[in-house]
Amino acid sequence: MDRCTAYSGDVVLVMDNDAWTYSTKTEAPYVENVVVTTPGISIIGVSRSGALGPVWRPATAGGIACAVYALDVLVEGFCFAEAHVGAGGGTGVYAAWNGFTVWGDNVTVRNCYLGDDLDIGVQLEYAWNNWITDNVFQGAAGGTMVGIYVDPAGSGAAYNHILRNEFRSCSGGAISGQGMTHSDIGENRIYNLAAQGGVPVAGTGIDNTGGGTNLVWGNWFSSVQADMAGWNVSAATDAWVGNMAMDGLVVANP
Repeated sequence: MDRCTAYSGDVVLVMDNDAWTYSTKTEAPYVENVVVTTPGISIIGVSRSGALGPVWRPATAGGIACAVYALDVLVEGFCFAEAHVGAGGGTGVYAAWNGFTVWGDNVTVRNCYLGDDLDIGVQLEYAWNNWITDNVFQGAAGGTMVGIYVDPAGSGAAYNHILRNEFRSCSGGAISGQGMTHSDIGENRIYNLAAQGGVPVAGTGIDNTGGGTNLVWGNWFSSVQADMAGWNVSAATDAWVGNMAMDGLVVANP
């Protein structure tokens, strides 16, 4: 991604690399900590093809592969996985706003795979009106990956749209949205081995502690109805509507 200069409105197309099965075998994996400060650009690996895109890894231990500090940025079609060789950890996409130096609102992350050794798939810091759609968040066996994370010690996030994602084995939490408000969380599929086995761990499903006025609807969970409150947390003013457990429809907040 540092191979070109991007201007507002540009589309940066990134070809496959030799770290993945759909590769042309002509490019090395992208091992970069990219900071996006140009508004309105699109960074696309593989667009809506159904294929896993080129691998993009953080360049440093615990680093951020793609930090978005600008308005209206699209990140699509990447495989944020196999974190920094020999170190691990880090974050796939981080969107932040503080009104002074960073402006990462209205960010779209779609058709991406985020997983393996990452600590966090997507993190939002006071970022509003983001669209996180049609992604796969895959935690490693025995790991502690968080799929989508809002730091409870930070400034929260609001007016987000988290739709049609798949979360598997995100043992640190599928959607850890503590402090998130006014957001739309729908049609996500959340599988957690402990919850499926009847021993859910608190906060590892959808956790909206400290938030409010979120609409949580039409999601599928790998637990029975009686265990829903064991791994999901609703804010007092949330509305959980028509979510599905393994043994039927859930019609109340957990």
